[in-house]
Amino acid sequence: MSTPEEYRKVVLQAMPRVLSVLDRNPASSTYGCFDRSFWLHRKTDYPVSTAQLLTPTLAQLYKQNFEGNHFYGNKKILDYVRAAIRFTLSIQHSDGSFDEWYPNERGWAGPTGYVAHSICETLTLLESDLGEDLVALAKKHLLLAAEHLHARDEKDILANHYAIALLPLFQIQKLTGEKRVHEYYQFWKSKFLALQTEEGWFLEYDGCDLGYALGTLDFIASLHRISKESEFLEAAKKSLRFLSHFAFPDGEWAGELGSRHTSHTYPFALEYWASLAEEGRALLAHQRKSFQQEISLLPTDQEDHYLPYRLRDYLKAADTFYEKSVSESLPYQERKFSGASFPLAKFEIIQKDTYLAWVAAGRGGAIRVYDRETGRLIQKNSGILLQTKEGKVFSSLWQGSNYQKEEGKLNVSGNLEPVFLKKFSLLSFLSFRLVCLISANRRLAYWLKVLIRSVLITHQKSSPFQWTRTFEFYSDRIHGFDTVVGPSNLKGAKYWWGAGFFTRYVPQGLYFIASDLEENLDSKVVESGNIKISYTIEGNR
Repeated sequence: MSTPEEYRKVVLQAMPRVLSVLDRNPASSTYGCFDRSFWLHRKTDYPVSTAQLLTPTLAQLYKQNFEGNHFYGNKKILDYVRAAIRFTLSIQHSDGSFDEWYPNERGWAGPTGYVAHSICETLTLLESDLGEDLVALAKKHLLLAAEHLHARDEKDILANHYAIALLPLFQIQKLTGEKRVHEYYQFWKSKFLALQTEEGWFLEYDGCDLGYALGTLDFIASLHRISKESEFLEAAKKSLRFLSHFAFPDGEWAGELGSRHTSHTYPFALEYWASLAEEGRALLAHQRKSFQQEISLLPTDQEDHYLPYRLRDYLKAADTFYEKSVSESLPYQERKFSGASFPLAKFEIIQKDTYLAWVAAGRGGAIRVYDRETGRLIQKNSGILLQTKEGKVFSSLWQGSNYQKEEGKLNVSGNLEPVFLKKFSLLSFLSFRLVCLISANRRLAYWLKVLIRSVLITHQKSSPFQWTRTFEFYSDRIHGFDTVVGPSNLKGAKYWWGAGFFTRYVPQGLYFIASDLEENLDSKVVESGNIKISYTIEGNR
């Protein structure tokens, strides 16, 4: 993006889709609902609360006059905003929580923090236009949400969730003046800031995820914008210094190297922090160029579930657009750069005469290699996918592998991890819905979420298959050696190797990017013994 108008254009082009997913029938009991699958298709038995995150987008378009905005001052848009707020409040549980993925989820930051934030944003934009009764009702419900956010957290550490819980707590205390909410805010603020490592990244489950790290910066940018608290600026500077190492030469960003292998970007975070921290300007320049080259993942590239999460970020990016010329270099573009090591995050960046290599040593040795002169992707290789004769799937791409560095050499080892690929059957789905109905209180909902995440995401079941990957780095090439050793002969097993892939369940992951078409996963059947693969990655291919 080279102008604020380009950000706004993304939003305006999405508006037919936004208004099409909205129930606009004032006689309908779901008037104001943005979950088309619920109100029109009848494909589900509950409305997804995060679909309502589109409400502040409509509110801002109603309030803000700019070229091409035909929604400015339109009475119908204001009616839709009012209806959306009423519907959002109607689906809130009595304990202040909301549901996103299943009935009686009663989620913490996701979704309650997100939804509360969207209501706060809408009230801030349009409080004088909404009517006293609706505003008073909304504030009453926001206080319920604040109680839930303070009373409930998550067993797993997701820093971006801490940030999006923190943001509405500050907004609610500002809108209502309630001192107890300010105390809640201070409590969670100290917990959030303690999650940042010395290297600058924030924990996401069991490691560093680059896409969600930028999401965390986006939420604290919104918070700093209204609170002006210096702690968030310092945290942002530290994080931006780290993240700038992972904007790749071909315009891509993050991806399979992170603990949750996400590639999404948050332009508001980069535009906002660029005006306050020089540490973020090179990353902003990289992301703007990626947008112009149509490399970056846009909100409109995502399905209806995640479009509401991302769309308004582009309006905020336009509002805070960094007007000055951006010419700062990324770390690997500087003459003095000779590589980088992040032992806490388990990332290694190797620079040689003809190539640059990024290695996620803590994720089975997943690697990306680029031509140093042209910036062209030479290869990305996430490791191995193994399917046994019994149909069970295992992978090396998992957080938790060990690694050792020697001069010009990197050794990665660990066990292959099982990949959860099961889908619902009619019987299992009905059983799950029954459990959801039973879990109709905060405590039971908490433990159900813990169980679901353990099955889908965080499970660490040791497999009998041992994985090793060794890289030898020379000036113009990399020699690689991969092995899988099992307790018995692997004859008849099938494996895929040689390109990028994803294994972890991440709802906001697995989106297509251009380089997915450039590499092929080779499939082979093990004829006898164990798996041994040797290969060479040439620096100039």
